[in-house]
Amino acid sequence: MPPEPTGYVFTFNNSLLSAVDMWCSNSTSVRAKAEAKYGHISTWITSWITSMVDLFRGKAEFNDDISSWDVSNVVDMSNMFYGAHAFNQPIGSWNVSKVTNMNGMFWYVHAFNQPIGNWNVSKVTDMCMMFSGAVSFNQPIGAWDVSNVTNMGSMMLGAVEFNQPIGEWNVGNVTNMRFMFYRARAFNQPIGMWDVSKVTNMQRMFYFASAFNQSVEAWDVSNVTKLEQLFNSAHAFGRPIVGWNVRSLPEIDYVIFSNSDCRPSEIW
Repeated sequence: MPPEPTGYVFTFNNSLLSAVDMWCSNSTSVRAKAEAKYGHISTWITSWITSMVDLFRGKAEFNDDISSWDVSNVVDMSNMFYGAHAFNQPIGSWNVSKVTNMNGMFWYVHAFNQPIGNWNVSKVTDMCMMFSGAVSFNQPIGAWDVSNVTNMGSMMLGAVEFNQPIGEWNVGNVTNMRFMFYRARAFNQPIGMWDVSKVTNMQRMFYFASAFNQSVEAWDVSNVTKLEQLFNSAHAFGRPIVGWNVRSLPEIDYVIFSNSDCRPSEIW
């Protein structure tokens, strides 16, 4: 466990946001003022903070150790590190048990590849774009309790290294899987037992997921209304999906495969 911080106590969300802006300033004098007023960022006390929305958004060079921050009262981490390209610090011990929103949390965080598999994400409802563009991330998160998540749209979009087993996830409340594995080029894990019966949007879910070739025939897609280009350019995919109830959708062959060269021969 990281040591307990002993620095400046932040009691208001906006105060922390302003302090981070100063800390990450390109001006050395502004940065010096921030350290003089608040101390080193690693020592800041954040236990009163409830929102970290956009906290490090666009702070492309930020990579200071904030592993000892107390985030136990935070409920919203949406876009927290969006565009913080260099960030790669060990935050796996954070208590995120109150967080409900992780939308875009590691969006375009190119360097991040830290173990966060022990996080308690059981209250999170939104993981849309959580690892979108996180091109280095490939850590085990298969033990996460995602049973309250409703939105996984674009969750792994462009996460080109990610290939971890997540087949045990309970996705029974998810309604949106649009672009979920779009350009997740390495992903090829068995997810055929997922309960996707509430999903309505699978548009381009495996678009350019060029390694994926797992059976998904058992999926109940009866509530899906958007399947456009579901497997388009998923070049390895060659599994039958004869059991899918999608005949009511117009031009279904185009809808699912579009101009892909991977149409299975046993679809219908």
